[in-house]
Amino acid sequence: EEAGRYGSFPKYAEHFARMGVDAGGTIIASDEPADLRAGMARHEAALDEAVVRAITADDTAASILELLRACAPTTGGL
Repeated sequence: EEAGRYGSFPKYAEHFARMGVDAGGTIIASDEPADLRAGMARHEAALDEAVVRAITADDTAASILELLRACAPTTGGL
């Protein structure tokens, strides 16, 4: 649902087209920090920057920080 919303915005749709993916192809979702790290690492070489939409089960600061740490670049980060 969220990917469809992003894909409906013209500028996002244009960007996804340039990347050669649909909005759903940019999603990395998991309950496991290691899976998030691996997902981000697959794209790291091609990224200038990443936008992380932090969606957690309980929306606490601790959970959001855990998610952001898991998604931090391996060459720097949070």
